[in-house]
Amino acid sequence: MKYTCGKSRYDSSAQEWKYEPRVYTDFYCSLKEWHSLGRGKMNYIKQLVTHASLSEDETEDDFYSYLYDSRERQRIISNAINLITHRRPKVTNYWEDETLSKDYLVEKNDHIEIEFPELKMPNIIILYDKWEETPGDGFFETVKDCIDCVYKVLELKTLDYYDNYLYQFFNNDYDYVFFKGDKDSCYYNYWNGKWSWKDVIKRKDERIYNEYKSLLYKVNKIKLKLV
Repeated sequence: MKYTCGKSRYDSSAQEWKYEPRVYTDFYCSLKEWHSLGRGKMNYIKQLVTHASLSEDETEDDFYSYLYDSRERQRIISNAINLITHRRPKVTNYWEDETLSKDYLVEKNDHIEIEFPELKMPNIIILYDKWEETPGDGFFETVKDCIDCVYKVLELKTLDYYDNYLYQFFNNDYDYVFFKGDKDSCYYNYWNGKWSWKDVIKRKDERIYNEYKSLLYKVNKIKLKLV
């Protein structure tokens, strides 16, 4: 990644240290850089999303209008991942807005599917079933989740366990499932705390979608090929 600023300076007139946030000029990010962002991660994400969503003649109002269109959300997430990894995925965001009253609109994010058809990567499934409470900030958190899950899967390729075992699941036939919801999520009882390979790796052809767009699977565990 490339950036300007990002340094602290002492303001003698105010007699205090002031920090100038980083301004990013290139968003490509290695695994090491992603982990080192620390508390500056949300500043990075907000600039990334703005760059991924708006053209030069668009304004912040245009960005917020995009949040009510699932196709635009998919476009922005795909652009953001492409900027940070130089690999463009197919993104499907099962999202809808619902008017509870004439003055109150909530946005429900059921789940997101991220697929890299041309790469040795499993499909990344992020389960939510929750409302985005604050327009804008909630979507920034969603994009951060998407990128973090992509990097967690990429990090597996650096392990010896990948060469000996996990490589067989790194293709478009398999899903790697992450749960990012809360206790009110329809996914909570089954997916909360799941982390082992047998629990979170599923076959793509065993997906089932119910009438509420929620994602289920035909079987609880995949049949693993022993190596």
